[in-house]
Amino acid sequence: MKYTQLMRVLSMSIRNIETIEVNMSDGLKFESNDNTGAFESDNGLELDDSNYVEYYAVGIKLTKILINPSNKYKEGQFIELSNEFNRPDKIIDSKTREILWEDDENYERDFKI
Repeated sequence: MKYTQLMRVLSMSIRNIETIEVNMSDGLKFESNDNTGAFESDNGLELDDSNYVEYYAVGIKLTKILINPSNKYKEGQFIELSNEFNRPDKIIDSKTREILWEDDENYERDFKI
């Protein structure tokens, strides 16, 4: 498992120092100033399954929803984000509008533990 730049950026909001805007590939756009911090997670398969994956994730709070095309999300809800699953497209500092992290389409996910 690798603690990546994405995990570092997502973890910033746990300190409530700044509010971040998160843009997801499904069109969801929200602001967050709270999360659970990084934790170890897996894809729910058995350990001996060749497709089993462990990874770091962050449960991030949907503090303010800006765009909710599917209407399946609610303000105050937490969702899990990670490099491997439910990866955001872009993270922006809500105050300065600086891009803190942007998905790289050439990024190769590292599933090695």
